[in-house]
Amino acid sequence: MNKSYVQKLPEAIGMMEKLEEIHGNNCKALKMIPSDIGRLPLLKILALTAIFVENVPELPQSLISLCLSSRAVGKVPEIYNRVNLPSLRNLELCFGKDNDETFVYYESERQPHAFSSSRMKLLNITSVTSFGGWFHCARELELIWCETLCQIQHLPSGLRKLKIRDCSLLEVVDLSNLENLLALSLLNNQNCHIQGLEGLALLQCLNVYNCKSSKFNGLERLKNLQLLQLKMCPSLKKLSNLSNLKNLKEFELWDCPKLVDIEGLDRLKSLEMLDIQCCSSLQSLLGLSHLEKLKNQHQIQQLPSGLRELTISYYHLLDVVNLSNLKNLKEFELRNCLKPVEIEGLDKLESLERLVIHCCSSLQSLLDLSHLKKLKNLRQLQPLPSGLRNLTISYCHLLEVVDLSNLKNLKEFELRDCLKLVEIEGIDRLDSLERLDIQCCNSLQSLADLSHLKKVKNLCQIQQLPSGLRKLKITYCHLLEVVDLSNLENLLELSLINNQICDIQGLGGLASLQCLRVDNCKASKFSGLDRLKNLQLLQLRMCWFLQTLPDLSNFKNLKDVELWYCPELVQIE
Repeated sequence: MNKSYVQKLPEAIGMMEKLEEIHGNNCKALKMIPSDIGRLPLLKILALTAIFVENVPELPQSLISLCLSSRAVGKVPEIYNRVNLPSLRNLELCFGKDNDETFVYYESERQPHAFSSSRMKLLNITSVTSFGGWFHCARELELIWCETLCQIQHLPSGLRKLKIRDCSLLEVVDLSNLENLLALSLLNNQNCHIQGLEGLALLQCLNVYNCKSSKFNGLERLKNLQLLQLKMCPSLKKLSNLSNLKNLKEFELWDCPKLVDIEGLDRLKSLEMLDIQCCSSLQSLLGLSHLEKLKNQHQIQQLPSGLRELTISYYHLLDVVNLSNLKNLKEFELRNCLKPVEIEGLDKLESLERLVIHCCSSLQSLLDLSHLKKLKNLRQLQPLPSGLRNLTISYCHLLEVVDLSNLKNLKEFELRDCLKLVEIEGIDRLDSLERLDIQCCNSLQSLADLSHLKKVKNLCQIQQLPSGLRKLKITYCHLLEVVDLSNLENLLELSLINNQICDIQGLGGLASLQCLRVDNCKASKFSGLDRLKNLQLLQLRMCWFLQTLPDLSNFKNLKDVELWYCPELVQIE
């Protein structure tokens, strides 16, 4: 008869001796339960919700589950006495509420007590103390929408689960005698102060949502805690001594804007899942490197936006790191992550000063670095992952040194607008390099290491080298066909040896060039050579296709000329 318009149950309902269940959920017109219902010897389940009954008669002793809510009950204490039934396992009561959508039926194991309702759900009550010892054997208790309830004390010590929700006036919850409690949920009780938390020695699950407490005294003593959820605690400033929570496996921390410190996070050896979001005052999570069981985590997302330092290491299953909201991050270290890792939001780290990526051999791309136009504070870029194939760094105005020494798989490297960059370490070890593009790095004075690029047989293009270069030597790049020198107005020495180059672009713009050495080259001409008025040494060897040289009379400073093995050369003007 769920959702029916029946106004009363049959007067002689007691004659239905074999009746075991009555279900009347959301029967808003029901106004009368006959006293004859007490004669039903086999009735086990009675569920009447959203009814308008003022008086509840004596109920059958055989009931094991009772779900009763009425908008018109007048004498609530009398109802409590009438549901004190010996076989009752499940009890849900609500008085004075129109909305009863939260009722859920749970079947619980029978308890061997005279009154042993193992689960009770009480809605809209005004006082817990008015129950007296009525529910002393309850194992699960829910208090919901108790809008006039101010204090909760003397709860039954046998409770295993306690849920208190939407009690807007609740100021104090005294948990001091709940030494058997396993799960505690305090949800949307904004003004609630928690007492006796330290006594919950067996507690395994703690869920607090929308609470104004500035601290949780005794939290560090919950040594059996496995799940900790703290969400929307706007006054919470510090979590102390979490290192004692040896069994903690899951930790969720959301929307705690004043939280500045989590003590002992690095010593939670059992932690498997960590989710921290919208904790804008939290400045450091350095301890993540020591969280052994957290290594199985696949994703790290929505880290607190206030972080200044972040170290992530030994996460062997990690697939994704999302840094997109860390606008205040100054130092980021990613170490020893063996799987291919995707770093999201690296281009949005506007305050980043130091980036270290170490022993992440499967990391293949840092393409987001190509968008690091706002990373003007980046000063240090330490050894990058050896698996990188493509690397672009741009507009890092404070960056002074780039270490490429272990990038044996790097194929493309672009470096642009790094105004204070003075050194590129390890460029001579880029065995797989195919394309090199360096632009507007005015403090970079030398790429002398290119002279050792004997193994870089795949290099095909060199474009837009740094304008501040004084010396440039490129050797044994057997696939290199084009060299663009157009912006090297400060270059003094140029050596191109054993590269099979066909086209040397921008030679005429090298106004300061003093020494030019070309060895084993396929170019048929050197356009602009006649404009190198400061040239002192000209050395051309094994230029197999060279046919003409321009008028040498313009070289007023030329002191040495060497021409070897140029079989096609027919004219020197």
